Amino acid sequence: MPASGGANTGGTNDDQIVAILLTLVFPGLGHYYVGAEERAIWWIIGIVCYYAISFILTFVLIGFLFFLLAPLVHVICIIDVMKMT
Repeated sequence: MPASGGANTGGTNDDQIVAILLTLVFPGLGHYYVGAEERAIWWIIGIVCYYAISFILTFVLIGFLFFLLAPLVHVICIIDVMKMT
């Protein structure tokens, strides 16, 4: 794992693949892997809040739309982590 203290901008292709796979598991894990701990925390907090709000709004049926947009949130996180590796 890269040293903490910022983004790893000189990583190998393998580092990028691992970061993307970790982000697929849970958004924010890839950021943590590349050394962007603060950004990882914000992504994790954001995605947990997003899913919590979506779950609550599902009871009034509008939350279903949020669940349909969830893959877009994951793709945005993957793009962000790819820029950091």
